[in-house]
Amino acid sequence: IAILAVVSCLEWPTLHHHHHNHHQTTTTTIMSLPTHSIKEEEEDIHENNTNKATILSSALNLSNTIVGAGMLGLPGAFAGTGYLTGTILLFLSCYFSTQGLMLLSRSAVKANVYPSSFYTVAHAAVPQYTILIDAAVSLKCFGVATGYLITVGDCMVEAFALLLSTYENDDSTLHPMLVSRKTWVTFALLAVLPVSFFHQFHKLKFASATALIFVFGLTAGIVAYAHHLLGDPCAGSQEECRGIIESVTTVPTTISKLPIFIFAFTCQQNIFPVVNELQNRTMPRLDHTVAIATLFALAIFYIVSIEGYATFGSNVKGDILLNYPENKVVTVMRICIAFMLTLHYPLQLDPSRRCILSLMGEVKRRWGRRTIEEEGEDFDTSE
Repeated sequence: IAILAVVSCLEWPTLHHHHHNHHQTTTTTIMSLPTHSIKEEEEDIHENNTNKATILSSALNLSNTIVGAGMLGLPGAFAGTGYLTGTILLFLSCYFSTQGLMLLSRSAVKANVYPSSFYTVAHAAVPQYTILIDAAVSLKCFGVATGYLITVGDCMVEAFALLLSTYENDDSTLHPMLVSRKTWVTFALLAVLPVSFFHQFHKLKFASATALIFVFGLTAGIVAYAHHLLGDPCAGSQEECRGIIESVTTVPTTISKLPIFIFAFTCQQNIFPVVNELQNRTMPRLDHTVAIATLFALAIFYIVSIEGYATFGSNVKGDILLNYPENKVVTVMRICIAFMLTLHYPLQLDPSRRCILSLMGEVKRRWGRRTIEEEGEDFDTSE
């Protein structure tokens, strides 16, 4: 989308409307109007120069969109590629993701239609596919957000199952509720919904800042176990815990782990609100925002990957927490994941909501155009 938008912006199409009668004039006017949702956002966000997002707050939201539960699978990806190949793939993924974000931001600025979105950029590049692109983004983000809630439920159930293991004979109704996934999914959803519908994206900076605490806590736990500061990471293991450590592996195994690296830096859906709301919007400031976000995520990912791989070698599992002993420290790490993903939920729901509103506006616009065309045909027939 970004490349097509940049190419199309170099030869910006000129619209020529020929008004032969009142019916054609009305139809052309309606076709040129933006969707209702985009118009409302333009009035609310850009009225009286209300761009208040700073580089720090924007980078904070972008980096927290990137850093999620997927970081726990990176040590397993290193086990499949080797630490040398894994490092190269991680840095390449960061580089290409950064370039993609910069291309999208340049496309939005070049299009010069605010508030920018996938709709406005796609409309400039491939207008016939705007609905398809909005639908794909909305479904993808909603699916990821839903997956976050499921992971939250699983983590909290496992955590409380261990914490309440001494109360197995408890006949109270509270015990079954605390080890039920439905309870925690519902609780997480109700807790995070109030902050999931801010009209301005930068207001999520407080949720992102809070999520960083849990990201650092989780990273610190992995590093501490790697250096035996929290005890033996293989304590109580019934099978061989540590595997071999390799610099490279076979090509088929490396290719099978490639998607983990590719999707590790996904945050492109949130670049457009950053473009819309950044103070003193210039390309250097946008580039700095993108660079800070991706480099921060790269640092966290590399620390988790290399330390986790160094701890368990080729025996590291797809979720590194499954390698650790079941104790209170790992339980706290699971709770950190649950709170982190709960706070990340609005970062996925926000772009999904915006794309759904854009779809609704586009359907309404096309329906209105069709109605006017039918009325025009009826009018011509009556004459």
